Amino acid sequence: MISARHLISTDLAERGFCLLRGPELVLGPGERAALSELAAAWDDLPADPYLAEPHRYRFRRHARYRFAGGELVRQPDGPYYQSAEDNRLFGGTERTFAPVTPEAGSNPFLAELLRFNIGQLPASATGWDVNIHLVRIVGSRDVVGEPVPEGVHRDGFAYVSMHLMKRENVVGGETEVRGEDGSHLLKGVLEQPLDSLYLDDRALLHYTSPISPADAEPAHRDMLLVSYDRN
Repeated sequence: MISARHLISTDLAERGFCLLRGPELVLGPGERAALSELAAAWDDLPADPYLAEPHRYRFRRHARYRFAGGELVRQPDGPYYQSAEDNRLFGGTERTFAPVTPEAGSNPFLAELLRFNIGQLPASATGWDVNIHLVRIVGSRDVVGEPVPEGVHRDGFAYVSMHLMKRENVVGGETEVRGEDGSHLLKGVLEQPLDSLYLDDRALLHYTSPISPADAEPAHRDMLLVSYDRN
């Protein structure tokens, strides 16, 4: 079972966001082994089909789950939708991404993390619809990797969480949380595995700056992105 040395739910209720550093998440030996297995899934992500050449810097897979009655169940694969207001580049149309593989989708650490995260959200909801995205952003001398080409935005869900899986040879990738009025509430870098950010997506906006390599070798930033809507 996953636990945390930090009251995520309190921060969400009082500030609308919570930055949790990886060492603050307490994992058992079995969860650590499953985490290592899950991290390998980022080496098998196809290119995002909605970014044309020469902008192939994003690779991803998508899956949907439903949490109700204490059970987390993967749903049939289907499109992902954001409004044009929430996503000015890709919103207003259904996007279909390669599905998360069965092995990654049933990974025990992933299931425990999603259950843990849901436990931090307001108890008023009887269930949650959950979208997960496995995303790798790459940067090279020729291509700057943009984690959020749409700029400062909200995703269009009740809550979101962002979990760093790996950061390799990266310069940049600074994450910001802003209020509706544009005020800067948080600015920092997710650096260590499982550094995580939880957000009240209805109340706040977020952004992550582009990445580039620290040397001649390519850079990559692997993220598990999760959205939660009441069902």
